[in-house]
Amino acid sequence: MQKIEIYNFGPIKKFSLELKQFNIFIGSQASGKSTIAKSIFFCKAIKDDFIDYVYQIESIEQNTHIIRNMNKNLRKKFMSFFGT
Repeated sequence: MQKIEIYNFGPIKKFSLELKQFNIFIGSQASGKSTIAKSIFFCKAIKDDFIDYVYQIESIEQNTHIIRNMNKNLRKKFMSFFGT
């Protein structure tokens, strides 16, 4: 079972949910529905990105460069989802 917990992020003070195959978020405007949906998508995308980077590592020397590059790309993705 997958679970997401969000604390003090955007309009969300505290949020916890066991993810199902299908989830519906209902709430007033600016209550954090989009922030939750983007957070779930972002976290699931990290796994795919990580696997892609692991397959790129052919030697120990490449390891540091690839991890630095992965961090840079994850930061860019985060900023594109959530802004500054």
